[in-house]
Parts: sequence; C-alpha cells; structure tokens
Amino acid sequence: MDLVKPSWVHHNGKPIFSVDIHPDGTRFVTGGQGEDCGKIAIWAMEPLRSPQAEKNETKSKMLYQMEHHIGCVNCVRWSHNGRFLASGSDDKLIMIWQRSKSGGIGQFREYWQCVETLRAHTGDVLDLAWCPDDRYLASSSVDNSIVIWNARKFPEMVTVIRGHSGLVKGVAWDPLGRFLASQSDDKSVAVWRTRDWQREAVITEPFKECGGTTHVLRLNWSPDGQYLVTAHAMNNRGPTAQIIDRRNEWDTPADFVGHRKAVTVVRFHPSIFSRSVNGKERFGCVCALGSRDRSLTVWMTLYQRPLVAVCDIFESTVLDLAWHGSELLACSFDGTVAFLRFRSLGGQLAGEERRALLHRLYGPSPDELIIENAEMLSVPAPAPVAPAPAPPPQVREESRPAQPQQQQESRTADGRRRITPVLVQAAPELIQTAFAESAPNTPPAAAVSDGGASQTAPTTNGPSMAAMMASPEPITALRTESKADAKTEAKSDVKTDSKADAKADSKSESKPESKPRPRASKPEPPKRNRAKPAETRVVHEDKAPPGKASLLSLPALADALSVPVGAEAVVEVDNEPLCKELYRIRAMKGEQVLWEAALCARSLVLDASESLVCVGCEDRSAHLFDAESGRMLAPALLLPGKPALVRCRTKYALLITVPGNVFVWNAIALTALVRNVSLRPLLQAQDASLSHCALSESGMPLLTLSTGRTFTYCPDLASWCLLHAPDPVFRLASVRPSLRGGTLSSLQTEAGPPPEHASAEAHRLCTATFLRRSLCAAHVLKSPDEWKHSLLAYTKFLVDNNEDKELRSLCAHLLPAPHEPQALLGIPKRELLSLVLRTVSTNLKMQRLFTEFQEQLAADPDPF
Repeated sequence: MDLVKPSWVHHNGKPIFSVDIHPDGTRFVTGGQGEDCGKIAIWAMEPLRSPQAEKNETKSKMLYQMEHHIGCVNCVRWSHNGRFLASGSDDKLIMIWQRSKSGGIGQFREYWQCVETLRAHTGDVLDLAWCPDDRYLASSSVDNSIVIWNARKFPEMVTVIRGHSGLVKGVAWDPLGRFLASQSDDKSVAVWRTRDWQREAVITEPFKECGGTTHVLRLNWSPDGQYLVTAHAMNNRGPTAQIIDRRNEWDTPADFVGHRKAVTVVRFHPSIFSRSVNGKERFGCVCALGSRDRSLTVWMTLYQRPLVAVCDIFESTVLDLAWHGSELLACSFDGTVAFLRFRSLGGQLAGEERRALLHRLYGPSPDELIIENAEMLSVPAPAPVAPAPAPPPQVREESRPAQPQQQQESRTADGRRRITPVLVQAAPELIQTAFAESAPNTPPAAAVSDGGASQTAPTTNGPSMAAMMASPEPITALRTESKADAKTEAKSDVKTDSKADAKADSKSESKPESKPRPRASKPEPPKRNRAKPAETRVVHEDKAPPGKASLLSLPALADALSVPVGAEAVVEVDNEPLCKELYRIRAMKGEQVLWEAALCARSLVLDASESLVCVGCEDRSAHLFDAESGRMLAPALLLPGKPALVRCRTKYALLITVPGNVFVWNAIALTALVRNVSLRPLLQAQDASLSHCALSESGMPLLTLSTGRTFTYCPDLASWCLLHAPDPVFRLASVRPSLRGGTLSSLQTEAGPPPEHASAEAHRLCTATFLRRSLCAAHVLKSPDEWKHSLLAYTKFLVDNNEDKELRSLCAHLLPAPHEPQALLGIPKRELLSLVLRTVSTNLKMQRLFTEFQEQLAADPDPF
C-alpha cells in the first residue's frame, strides 16, 4: 500500500469537509471553508499517482475553483455518469455544476458553471447522495428533513421526507434503488421505500448509548445491497460502525470495532470482489471507515479483522472518504487530504457477473429487457419540458386579502375633475353576489372576521391574473335592497343637493317611472357626481326586467375617464356635455389631439389596447374605435343592460353588462366570439362572485371567481369551461407543465399547502389528472404553443409510468388518417406524432408501441 499526503491540496489552512473522485478517475473535488465563503476546488488526480507529474510546475494541479456559496461547503458529490457535481452548504443551498465545453479560464484548465440552484431547506445542508441511475438527488439538513429532487427536471422536488426529530446528517441509496437510508442526531437510522417514500424500518438499539455528536453521520450501503453500515454506534460502551442486514428484516447482527472514538464516515468500494477462502470462492465487499480518533480502517466483509488500519493519519477528525479502483482519498477537519493506493483488493466481478449475483439475491429486475428494436437507441433525446418553478411546499406565506387602492385624481385647467383608473384587485369585502331568488329585504353579507372563513381568491406570489388585466377597473358586486330603502336613500341625497343640481338631474333623468338615482355626497364645490371605484355602491339597474337582480354594480359616473394607449398617447372621455346630449372622446399625445369623435350619452366604462378603443355608455350602447386613427370600426352596439366593465387586448374587446351578459368581439373581422352569454348560471353553480377578468391572446374571456377558479366560454361546446382550480389535484401534482409566459402558467400559481399525509399513489393520480386538465385547457384556449408544451409533458408522464394503453390511444389520435383534419391547432399531426415517439423511445419497455407507430408513420412520408 502507498500513502501520500499532498501538501498542494489545501484550503489555505481551512477545514475540508468533503471529498469525491470523478467516475472517470481523472480529477477529484474538495469542499469546505474558504477565506470568507464556502470553497470548492477541483484537482487533477495524475499528480497524486505520479511523482513526475507532481513535480511538473508547467501544469496547474488545481483545475478549477468555485466560491459561489456564502456558507461553508459541507458535501460535494459527482453524479454516477460524471456529468454533474452537486454541492451542499451552510447557506441552505444546493448548487448543481456542469463543465463548460469552452475550455479553461485564466490559470485554470477547466471551467465549471452553476446550472441550477436548489432551494428548499431552511437549515444547513449536510449530506448529498445521487441514486444509482442518477434519476434522483437526496439532500439532508439540520432542518430535520430529507428532500428528494428530480435530477432530470431540476429544480423540481419529488417529495420532502419528514420523520426524524433531530438533525439529519447522512443519506445513502440502496444500490438497487429500492430504499433510501438516513441517519440523524435523534439516535436512529430510518429506511425509506422509494416506491411510495414511506418508512420501511427504524433502527435505534445500537445508538441508544451514544453520547455527544459528530459533524456528519455518513452511512453507506454495500454494493451487493445486503448490508447497510452506519456511523456513530455503540457496543458495550465502545464506538463501532453498525452493520444492518437487509435480508434479515433489518437485524443488527454484527459491527466493525476497533476505533477509539466515534465513527463519522462509512464508504464502500463500488465493486464486489471475489476471494478464495478455505479453497472456496466467496464474494465480499470492501469498506473504509473514518473516525474522530484521526484514523481510518479498511475492512472486507469476508473477514473479522481489518485489511488496513492507519492510525493518526490526520491531526483532527476524518470527515469524508472516496474510492476509485484501488485508490482511496480521505479528508479531515485539519484541512488536509490523504491518498492511499492498494496493490490488490481481489478480483472484481464483471458487470454480467454482478447482475447475476443481484438476480440470485433479490430476483429479476424490471429493467432487464431484451432489445427488440435497436432503432429506439438511436432516436435523439427529446427536448426537456421545462416546468414552471414551484416554491417549496412547506414554506408558505399566509394569504392576505388584497387592499383596495384609490384611483388617481387630477383637475384640468377649467377646474373639472378627471379620474384615471389604476390597476387594482377587488377587495374581498367588495365581492358580494345577489341572485334572483334572494329576498327583497335580505341584509348585506357581514364582513368576515379574522377567525372566519373567507371565500376570496387566495393571494399568490407568482404571476397573477391581475398582471394580465387590460383594464384597471375593479369588479364589485351588487346587493339587493328594498324599494323603501332606495327611496329613503334617494331622498336623503336629494336634500343635500342644491336646487340647481336637482333641476339638472331631473332634466338628464326625465323619465316618468324612474326614481332619483342615489349619488355620493359632495362635501365641497363644485358639486358633481364622484366616482368611487374602490367602494360598493348600492345602485338599481333601472331597466332590469322585474324579478331579476343585477350581478355587477353600476360603475360610478365620473366627470372624465382616461386610459393610456401605447407609450405616450392617452384616450379620454369627457362626460361634461358640449351641448345637450353631446359628449366627446379623443386621443391625446401631450397637448396634441390625435383624433376625436362624438358620443350621444355619458360614458361608464373605457378601455383600450394598442389597436382598439372600446367605450360603454349609460344608454346601453358600446362603441369601437381604431386606436391609431379614431376610425369607427362598427356601428353602435345595443346592449341588454348598462355596461359594468370592459377589457381590450389587441383586436379583441370583452364587455360585461350589469345584469351579467358577456360579449367578446373581434373588432377587425367584425365577428362575435362570445354572443350574449349570461354569467348567472356560472356564478350560481359555483356559489361565488366575479373577482377578475381578462382576455387571452386568442380572445377568449378569462373569468376568475372569488373561489380562485378560472373559467372561459367555449363557443364550440356552448359551455363555460374550467381552466384552473386551486384544488387538491393542483396542489398534489408533481409537475407544472405550462409554458412560461403563457396564459395557463399565469393561472397555475400556488394556492395553499397540499393535503397532509398524501400517498405516492395520490400524487401520481393527481399529476395525471392535472396534466390532462392542462392539455384540454390549452386546446379550449386555442393556444398551439401551450397545447404542444402540455402534450409533451403529458407524454413524458405516460412514458415514465408505463401507461401503455393511454399512450397507445394518444398516438392513434395523432396518426394522420384520410378524410380527417391533418393538423391540430395548426400543427401537423405528423410533426406531433414524431415528437411523441421521440419521447416514447426513451423507455425500452415501450419499444413495440414505438415500432408499430413508427412504421405507420414511415410507410408513406406524405400520403395526403
């Protein structure tokens, strides 16, 4: 055996907490403390193996150095394929590093860049472990939790395991991938099943006598999967490394003894060795132990004594170990590393012999398949479906209702008030709905107290519907009042007005049947009607049919309305008459008038996009103008009630009346996408009120209710369709497939914690349902990019879960056939099926399905 302690491997005298060797054996990495931050250094292995290479000063021994962590780096681990390096730190972060193909930088021969930063832990990250096929990364922390990360879809989390009552200082995967083991300061080792992430066993007996603690508790599995060896155990008051037998119901039949102080780290050689014992060939595993007694030992499971014991190799605790071939690296709290090279550890089992041994011990593996179609192996890997980032499920802020905001008020040179709408979310206490069956004298709903249950849409941290709203007017609901109450309030308002104002009102509202319209009080001159968009106004729709209550409140009548158009222009409506029953709408750029037009009634609502202006008047008419030139795009449109709100986006205009009639017009094509559809069935069925509204890019109405659910109207189905609901299906789904920046991604924001104690089967079922919902919602919205994105995410889920029947149905639907549409949402079916089959090719279990549809697709390149 050769032993080297290279002086050139150091962190400037600071502790080194972790070490690992790259799978190809050309480099190794150390992680620990830097000068004022965490430090990661990547070193060449050749100078350790060759004295000549060590003396060569022309090549830098340090290949690269990273100091991105602001806290000490506690663990560094290469993935088994060598592509990624993971680092965990006291700054609660996990960073994923990948080597750049651009070469080195400055004095360094290599360049490693951080490609992902994983955030979930609320305390120091102490240990990391990649699963055998690099599908998952496990991390443990002083926050008593273990986080399982989806390494194929960083930063997606698979689950968070909480079962320990103390700091979790070590994690290790079973080499077969069926179990994950963890060791904690609570004096226990837990074994977790990877099929449902539930606890399989808890071992506490060997750790009851343990006193004090160690910085890490790095346990490890033997490569044959039979033994789990743990750190910091006690036997007859002596420190040991406990051996746990997997095949004997997690019994603790033996242990490794001999260290004078607690064992801190266990690391098995990844190979299985064969040796002749008493004339018979037997198989064993090699294990290295590091301890607080500054020593390390190397054992083989075939013998009762260690193969090697190196005492006082360091001046402080041994913290980590790493194997490659016959080489072993160790690092210590004293800031140094030791390199050991063994001349022979025995014959190593070849890959086929190892698989045969595992087959004999544990039965056949489901991954052992016969390749029937070699073409699948040459299919390019599909582009990854990027999920929308989701915040950690355990770290949530308490939802708070949106605070009402006041609109901006200004005065013109002649003393008139002008109100400019600002973007506000309707306050929960303003959202009340009255239906036709409500009694005339029904009192208004009481405000919800702090201890009561609120029906408002939850506040989210991600993109919200408010960010998509084209018009800033809030949506307030209306409550029903008795006629006596209306008369009383009308009389009280009339008394506060001057005679001149009373005469003016009587002329403008000169109808024999109408009652005086309630108005807000006017404390200072000039006495004009004031719009109060952030308050609920009790207003009766004077033209509503008898027995039908209005769904939305009548907007406050302001002296003027204005909305921005583009970066500099403003469209404004003046409700002060130029002469009797004549009003003006105009577009201004500074003091320059771009265009103007006349209206014959006062305006209640106004909105504009870069190409369209829509205004709704109190005579139940709507007017559409070209935003650039002022050209009238359509004749005045008669509405079944007074307008309550309007939204514009590109060439589309959405208008909802006070009685709840919904219209969407294409102002350029002069067509109606939604034709006089009532909101009443939707609100009554959901027992909710309208909270937000907007338009999608394709002109579909997006209506969010106070329950948090969002609907659109589909003319083809003649129904209101659910786009998003913050229900358990959404909260338990493991993916967020919607295209970033799309309509669905803005709706699919976090809404409350997921249900507790949900099983893995519940997560799988909800994920499948959520993906199907997203696919259907994107189709209803007629959004080809989002639909294609959801299709690939849905396909990936079916492939990963071996859903052969459903996947076959999907491929048959995408297979072009005569006398059928050859495209879906404008995307050729052949292109979609090719993308789906590319994803199918990643699962060899589905090679027959792949072959079947690949042959049909290739039979005639373009038969139609």
